[in-house]
Amino acid sequence: MNKSFKFSFILIFNVALILPLPAQTTKILSLKSCIMAAQENHPSVQAFQKLQESKAVAAKSLQAQAYPGVDLALQGADYHFSDYRYNTLANRLNLVWDMGKWLSKLKKLGITAEYIAKLQARQNKLKLLYRVKQAYFNLVSARQEMNIVRLSEIYLSHHLGVTQKLFKLGQIDRLDLYFTQSGLAAAREKILAANSEIDAWQIQLANLTGLTISSGDSLILDGLSSSQNFSTDTLLSVALRHNPAISIMDQQIKIIDLQKKLVRNSRLPKLFVSGGYILDNDPTSGGDYATISGGLSLPILDWGIRKNKAQTFQLASESLEATKQAFFIELRTNVQQLVSRLKHFRKLVSLKEETMQQAQKTYDYTELNYQAGIATNTEVLLAQKALIAAKVSRERVILRLYLIEAQIENLIGKL
Repeated sequence: MNKSFKFSFILIFNVALILPLPAQTTKILSLKSCIMAAQENHPSVQAFQKLQESKAVAAKSLQAQAYPGVDLALQGADYHFSDYRYNTLANRLNLVWDMGKWLSKLKKLGITAEYIAKLQARQNKLKLLYRVKQAYFNLVSARQEMNIVRLSEIYLSHHLGVTQKLFKLGQIDRLDLYFTQSGLAAAREKILAANSEIDAWQIQLANLTGLTISSGDSLILDGLSSSQNFSTDTLLSVALRHNPAISIMDQQIKIIDLQKKLVRNSRLPKLFVSGGYILDNDPTSGGDYATISGGLSLPILDWGIRKNKAQTFQLASESLEATKQAFFIELRTNVQQLVSRLKHFRKLVSLKEETMQQAQKTYDYTELNYQAGIATNTEVLLAQKALIAAKVSRERVILRLYLIEAQIENLIGKL
């Protein structure tokens, strides 16, 4: 076997595994910078901010409904009698005070609705941050896989040229040549697949953050490490305090209770006071005069409207309580599953590390045997393929750890 050919393609493979591919890095995008950009640029953040502001204005409106309403009434009249006719002009201020609304704490109802809008904004931000992390991690993973398969393609392209020369010299059979050709074709297919993944996640990350992201930009996992020890009970305790969905349901139940109270208090009387000045042109009267009156308006018959409303709110409250319990069961299930997967993947990382080290030893040993003329070039290709597969598999498991931790943070409401 031609030793110069053997040395040539082995040297190319070793150099390819060590040297990075040339790239023009325009800027460095950390996960933190992408998260900050998404919070500043994504329209959903502004949408929920405006919703919160609108609820604050609505809260002021509700608070004002508890105060007495004052109206100015102008009324003219023309009287016709057999002997004479005259007209009057009345100017009155009418005050109406709904005692039921005053006692129902409408201000608290508005404040609670405003707080729900704030929780919804937080909920939206959590979802947005998780989507940014998901896109960022998957883009990093796709780029790393691209680097690995490109190195494989570079090596296999060179190796094919060496194999073709060895085949012409009669030092290898046709099967070895076909095996090299099929390996190169498979590597090029993986490059196309990796390119597709990179484009998809790069587009998503750019749209989420509002940033212009190019293939030359460098992504770094800045300061991240999957080493946190998660306890299911601790996570559930944090989720009960910080998960916006749970807090939103609690506040919605509070609103329903306030609405039930408002229905009950609508049975209370309304106080009204009216006063004004009458311009009276009746020649038989004493002339212009002032007037003041007051009284109570007490509801008597409403055909069951209040009763039905109260029952509707009661059923809605019971439905929300059941929904909250179902949500907590689902939350507990998801947290338990994620903690279990996290433990599994951490063990899997150690196993993948061992597999990669073993694949490296196998490749090194096969390379030595090839140089000694003991192993075939096909055996070297198989060892190289196993080493690359082990590296790709290890990187995917590590990135999976980051995604699981991001899911946990999203579930417990951690920003």
